[in-house]
Amino acid sequence: MVATYIYVGVDDNGVIKGLSRDEIKRLNQWISSTTSQKIEPPIFVQTEIILSDEKSIMIITVPKGTHKPYSVNKTEFLVK
Repeated sequence: MVATYIYVGVDDNGVIKGLSRDEIKRLNQWISSTTSQKIEPPIFVQTEIILSDEKSIMIITVPKGTHKPYSVNKTEFLVK
């Protein structure tokens, strides 16, 4: 199965900016509610926090969809 990886806490030039504990907590809550309540059918992503240069970054793993198409807010459809 193919997946997409999203790195949060890294800028467009690859420089690690890092995330605070509060940012990590807020992001995890937002990801959980968005993927389970705003997307139909729900998708199940994984998040992982790793340390690099003593800074925390989040890696979000989004699996390839098997139940296409997906709708966001019941109005927009995404096929990936």
